[in-house]
Amino acid sequence: MLSGKTICRLGIFVILMVLFIIPVPAQDTAAVLSNLDKFALSKEKDSLDFIKSLAEQLEKSPKGTASLILAKLKTPNAVEKQLAAYIWALGVIRDPVAVLPLIEMYRQNKSELVQGNCLRSLALIGGKPAGDFLLSVLDETTDKDMRFNLINLLAQMQYEAALPATMEILQLDPKKYCRLVIFIFCKMGDKAVPFLVSKINDSSVDVRINVVNVLGKCLIAPEAAQPLLNQYWQEQDIRVRGLILCALERILPDVAAMKLVFEQIAAAEKDEHLLSYARVTLANIGLIETSLAAYAKKKQYSQFLFERDYDKLFSSAGKNGNYELLAVYSTAKDEPVLKKLREKIITRNSDDAISDFQKVNDIIMRNRMMKVPDKILYKVENLK
Repeated sequence: MLSGKTICRLGIFVILMVLFIIPVPAQDTAAVLSNLDKFALSKEKDSLDFIKSLAEQLEKSPKGTASLILAKLKTPNAVEKQLAAYIWALGVIRDPVAVLPLIEMYRQNKSELVQGNCLRSLALIGGKPAGDFLLSVLDETTDKDMRFNLINLLAQMQYEAALPATMEILQLDPKKYCRLVIFIFCKMGDKAVPFLVSKINDSSVDVRINVVNVLGKCLIAPEAAQPLLNQYWQEQDIRVRGLILCALERILPDVAAMKLVFEQIAAAEKDEHLLSYARVTLANIGLIETSLAAYAKKKQYSQFLFERDYDKLFSSAGKNGNYELLAVYSTAKDEPVLKKLREKIITRNSDDAISDFQKVNDIIMRNRMMKVPDKILYKVENLK
C-alpha cells in the first residue's frame, strides 16, 4: 500500500510540525526574513536547532509577515529549495492570506518538493478553501501513496467533507495496516464518530474490524456503545464479536452499565470463548471498583495545576510532561481538552505516540467511570 519513502516523508513533516509549538516573544520582521533567506539559500544541510529557532520566530512574527514571504515566491529564477522554504514558512505562520497563492503555486510548479510543501502548508492553515482544494487533488489522483498522504492531511485538518474518502482506509487489511488506520481516524477525532458508527454493519469484515477497533480502542466513543451492542447480537464473524466485547469494556459509561451488559451477554452467549470473556469481565468488576476507588483517593483537583501540566504535554505533543499528574488534577469536565491533547500527540505518527495517546485515553476513561465531583481542593492563589 505505502512505500518506505512515503512513511519517511511523513516522519520528516511531523518533525517540522512539532518544532514551532513553543511560545516565544514577538519577532522583528526584518530579522525573521533574514533568517528565512539564510535557510532558503543555504547549500548545506541546516541543523535541527536552527530550523526549530526559525520556526519559533515565524510563528510569533508580526502580522503581515506572510504577505512579505508571498512576495519572495515571485523572486526571479528562484530555485526549488527557496520556494519550498518560503512555502514551509507560510504553513508555520498559518495566515489565510496565503491560501490562494499556495493553490496557484501548486498548479503552476511541477516540483514534487514544492507541491508537497504547498499541500502541507494548506493543511496547516486550514479552512474550507484549503480543505476543498486538497479534496479536489485527492479526487484527481489514483496514486496510492499520494492518496494516503492527502487523506492524512485532511484528517489532520479534521475536514469532515473528506470522511467518505476514508473508506479506502477502512478497507485496508487490519493485520497489515492497523497503525495507519489509527493515525488517520485518531487525527480526525470525534468528528469521525458518526461516520464510523454508520459503518458498524458494513458488508466487509475488514471494515467492521477497523471500525470497532477505532471506536473502542482509540476514540472510546460512548455514543457507539448501543450500536456496537446491537451489532454484537447479529454479527457472524467471531473476531468482530470479540472486538466488540473489548470495545464495550472501554466505552460503557460506568461499572453498573458494564455489569448489566456483560450479565446479559453471559446469560445468552453460546460461544464458549466469548462466554468465558464475559465471565472474566464480570469477575473483574470488583477489581475495577477497587482501582477506581484508589484513583479517586489520589485526586487533588486544581485548574491551575491541571493547566500547568497540560501545557507541558501539549506544547511538546506529549513528549514532555507527567501523565500521572495530569490524571490527578483532572476531572470529567476536562475531557474536551484532553481529546485535543491526544489529537496533538498522534500527529507524531509513531508507535510511542500511540502509547502516549492511550495514556490520555486511560485518564478520560477513569474520569468518566469515577464521575469526580467538580470540587476545588486547592485554592489557586496559594499555589502560584
